[in-house]
Amino acid sequence: KDTFSYFFPPDREPHEPNITALLDPENVKWKHLLSPGIKIPTKWGKEEIEELQIERQDISRKMNSEISKLKNKGASEQELENIRRKFGEKIKKINEKINQVRDKYRSELEGKIGVFEGAGYTSKGIYRSEFNIGMFNGKKNSYGPVSEEAILKIINHLSN
Repeated sequence: KDTFSYFFPPDREPHEPNITALLDPENVKWKHLLSPGIKIPTKWGKEEIEELQIERQDISRKMNSEISKLKNKGASEQELENIRRKFGEKIKKINEKINQVRDKYRSELEGKIGVFEGAGYTSKGIYRSEFNIGMFNGKKNSYGPVSEEAILKIINHLSN
């Protein structure tokens, strides 16, 4: 369960205009902005990435356990470094797989408006409008069409 899941009761639509609980998939808040032909919800590799992240966590736990056991036995720094290197290679390969999944979906979905699971600090049950937005976006001062439209509505409302 997400730490922040209490922000969004499961039976209510969030009031934020740029996230949805997808209670009515036929009438998502930004329906008029959806990219033509996009599926709702929009698959973006989330499940594949999460499986790889779990695998990476398991490897990290095994590495830490092995290092702890070796330290207790008085292992040399070189022995510990060998373990770190061995497990580090496995972790590096998983990170490469994660990046491949992200790159695959990014090339398909960059700039498209859909309904992507993972929003509002919640990984499940809350959806965002773009593949690469918010905490997933490295671009500064970029909000995306859904948020930009919501901001303009507020500005227009307050300035009239």
